[in-house]
Amino acid sequence: MTQRAHDRAAEETASTPFPWLVEDLSIAASFERVVEACPQAPALVSPAATWTYAELNRQANRIANALGRTIDSGAGALATLLDDESAQVAALLAACKLGRRYVPLDVRCPVPRGAFVLDDVEADIVVTDARNERAAHAMAGATRTLLDAGAIADNLSVANPGNAIAPDAPLWVMYTSGTTGEPKGVLQTQRNLLHYVGTYAAGLALGRATRLLTLMSLTANGGCHDALMTLLTGGTLQLWNARRHGVAGLPAWIEAQRSTILSASPTAFRQLVAGLAPAKRFAGVRIVKLWAEPAYRRDFDAFRDHFDDDAVLVNRLGSTEQGSTLWCFLRKDSDFEGMHLPVGYPAEDASVLLLDGNGNAVADGQIGEIVARSRFLSPGYWKREKETTAAFSVDPDDPALRRYRTGDLGYRRADGCMVCVGRKDSQIKIRGYRIEPAEVEQALLAHPAIQEAFVTAWADAARAGEQRLAAYYVAAPAARVSAAELRRFIAVRLPDYMVPAALVRMQRFPQSPNGKVLRRAFPVPGIDRPDRDLPYRAPENDIEASLVTIWSDVLLQDGIGVDDSLLDLGGDSLQAMNIAARVVEQFALDLSPVDLLEGSTIAAMAQTIAAGRRAPAEKTLTNPPFAITRGP
Repeated sequence: MTQRAHDRAAEETASTPFPWLVEDLSIAASFERVVEACPQAPALVSPAATWTYAELNRQANRIANALGRTIDSGAGALATLLDDESAQVAALLAACKLGRRYVPLDVRCPVPRGAFVLDDVEADIVVTDARNERAAHAMAGATRTLLDAGAIADNLSVANPGNAIAPDAPLWVMYTSGTTGEPKGVLQTQRNLLHYVGTYAAGLALGRATRLLTLMSLTANGGCHDALMTLLTGGTLQLWNARRHGVAGLPAWIEAQRSTILSASPTAFRQLVAGLAPAKRFAGVRIVKLWAEPAYRRDFDAFRDHFDDDAVLVNRLGSTEQGSTLWCFLRKDSDFEGMHLPVGYPAEDASVLLLDGNGNAVADGQIGEIVARSRFLSPGYWKREKETTAAFSVDPDDPALRRYRTGDLGYRRADGCMVCVGRKDSQIKIRGYRIEPAEVEQALLAHPAIQEAFVTAWADAARAGEQRLAAYYVAAPAARVSAAELRRFIAVRLPDYMVPAALVRMQRFPQSPNGKVLRRAFPVPGIDRPDRDLPYRAPENDIEASLVTIWSDVLLQDGIGVDDSLLDLGGDSLQAMNIAARVVEQFALDLSPVDLLEGSTIAAMAQTIAAGRRAPAEKTLTNPPFAITRGP
């Protein structure tokens, strides 16, 4: 850090000691110490709510005590299906107070996938809300308890439950895409998370004056890390849901909330900076933290253009299995070679090996698989002993340490700095999410007309090399199945980030002389209008014509008709928000992105604009009631 950045960081930490970060405490006990130290300090802020530490603690206790009256503590996993980010944080803390495995489900999760996760993780409770109650019932079946939005008894205690939670107790199970075609859960413990928080507290100088804005999902490892590292060090967690609020108002909100740390995936970061004026600067942000997917030189250039001269860009390499193993602090005058941002040096109590295919160390400058060594690795994959054994092992040089084969490829520079250059296996990261192509392929092959499927990522040259998901398929000769039909078919089986941006029909897959599929011989997806069920229909008025232009610019596709939908065109949620922001600005609308995007086609969106429908007022969640129901 520069001296000024160091001084600003010191101001944030000077008044707050964190002895509990080095003691054998649970997450709940650590959080309750912060509540005792600063009960009226702001704990979390969102566009809909502001809660102090005392209020957040009461909300978490409200959930925990409501459950504790009917269910034995620690009996099974506690799952969530929630829209409100504040309630999501309270539910996470409630799970910690009860000593339950915490399993967050994204509200966009298809019902079959959610039901699989609940069965696999042995969840017996789902915390939900009115908007998602129907989906929660469908996922949970008749045997699980639902904690749903509704009336709550006035005399329900909001006192700390006081459960004794062992430091090595399970904390959460985060589900990622699996190679077998099914999601797999990564288990993490309370002790490991407290160690990570301690490492971040020291490395990022977290403290009571920290105001950390996270653009990471609270249903994923990164968002939950952001929440706990902020709340266990007395700072303010700032929550902005880009899917709900878009990105047009985000720069002003960052300035109004005086954010000091911005945490985002590189994709979300690009969405933020894409619409900024060249002279725009975020004066108060001292750290930009990127994680969850590869970052490139263009991200560094954007950081250099729009943040203070003393700000620091933090790039890191980690995962749910290993936490943050490597991280790199880049100043504006930092220099590095190539297009990949370096991932830096080992974090505290971690080391990294670079091994070849035979398990031998490679020399500096040579590419090898990155292998993490630490006492704080995940115990492994939930109920998947074979996969755990393949990825984790006891370190032969020190039995107190374990190794994790990351599957990431990298090389070490002469100064010891690590650079990650890709994946050893076929795993893909899109918008910060881990995707196993096999799971998407299985979803495609479930369609009765599909005979073969191949899923990969391509570097979209039109988007400066951004990774995009492409699926190639061979259908039965007489089958009349369009890309649009296929996309809708898999959209009810997979999360939206796993739905390919491009679906390409082929007569046969390219093969080598020995019959193997030639992965590098598949054509690069084009920008032509995808295969659709409906014929092309041209715009009929000025509004539709303007919308076609906006959609074409954002999606980088030609020939878009007014009956085409974002799903059929391969658009993702971030592109949808970008479209909504541009439409709101161009037509000077008083509409929320969610309301604007309710129209799935250009024709429907044009009708919404013409009608001038106003968005309903946001409901502020200050003291959400809960009630317990069982079964559907």
